[in-house]
Formats: sequence, structure tokens, C-alpha cells
Amino acid sequence: KKGIAVTFARGCNAQSVAELAVALMLSVSRGIPAKNEEIKHGGWSLFMGSELNGKQLGLVGYGNIGSRVAKIAQAFGMEVTAYDPYIESEVLEKAGIKKGSLEEVLSQSDFISLHAPATKENENLIRAETLQLMKSSAYFINTARGALVNEQHLKNAILEKRIAGAAMDVFCTEPPEKELVCLEKIVCTPHLGACTVDSARRLSDISYEIVMNYVNNRPLKNRLV
Repeated sequence: KKGIAVTFARGCNAQSVAELAVALMLSVSRGIPAKNEEIKHGGWSLFMGSELNGKQLGLVGYGNIGSRVAKIAQAFGMEVTAYDPYIESEVLEKAGIKKGSLEEVLSQSDFISLHAPATKENENLIRAETLQLMKSSAYFINTARGALVNEQHLKNAILEKRIAGAAMDVFCTEPPEKELVCLEKIVCTPHLGACTVDSARRLSDISYEIVMNYVNNRPLKNRLV
């Protein structure tokens, strides 16, 4: 109402979040956090983990972040399937990715990574019914939004060994409930997907550019209002 311009720094943290998603896949499938802690307390035992190479990655959402995760995963030798109703099959095929329904992605993948927005339609997207579709050997990764996941249902699935484990950077309530994050098969980080010096630098650069464009009456990038 006051004529104030509103913009945003599109994509400045996409690479940082994508890399964290893959890091979480490695962490949970190789037991890295638990073994690090064990050794620091004098322990020394092996953990039979799982490679990424040759495994099926299922992406729920193929936007700026999901597409970057796909590229990194392909470098590891993973096959990628994506569910995104807003992306044309031709776009995915060009990137060497198979398009699948949500049910296909969840039931066929060894790793499932969420990269969907938190909309009313997506709330509790991962719940008892969808968790039931996953392989018992599958790992679930969430670096998107906490509202996409019913955390009680996820906790039950892990306790009942209906999935192999989960790695999460986002939660419905932050900080999250201890009874969820203290489970042996869960790896957690404190919503730090965007927390890299590289992401912060891009944010600063884009913000400075927008401000200077406004001051000099030039068109504004990513203008909302």
C-alpha cells in the first residue's frame, strides 16, 4: 500500500541445500554420526552400510533444488526417478531422469528425498499410507519443509522397521521433539540447509544488486510487488 518494492533472492541457497541432502543420504546409510560419536567415547565397532552407487533415488519435487540433487546423485551412479506434476516428461528425459507417479517413486526407490513446497495440498504428504509404500530397506530424506511429514507416523515406521532410517534437516516444530530425533535410525541437522558461506555470499550479492537497481530506477529481479 505504501509503494514499497518487495523482491526475493531466488535460488541463492539451492546448491547448499542440494549438497546437504546428499550428505544426509551418506550419513544415514553409512552410520557416520553414530560411529563418530562411538569412537569419541572409546568404542570401535563396524557398521554394514549401503552404497549410493547403483541405487534408485526418488525425488518428490524437481525444482531448483531437486534438479541439483539429481545431478549429484547421478555422479554417484544412482538412477533417478522424479515425481513432480508441474514438470514435463521431456524435461526429465533430457536430464536422464524417469518420471513417475508418487506411488511409483515411493515404492521403487532406495532413497527418497523431499523437495516439494509446503502447500495445503502437500501437508502430511508423508504419512502412514505413503510410508507403507516404501521398501523396508529405504531411507527417507527431508531438507524441504517439516509440514510435509507426519512425524508421529514416521517415528512409528522406523520403530516398526518398515523403513531403514531417515535423515532430516527440517521439522514440524523447531527444535523438534526429542522422542523423534533420539531414535537410533534418524540423523538430524538443525535446519542448516542454507548455512554455507557460499550461500550467504550469493544472498548478499543478489540483495545488493536489487537495492542498487531500485536506487537507480532499473528493473528489479524476482519482484513480487
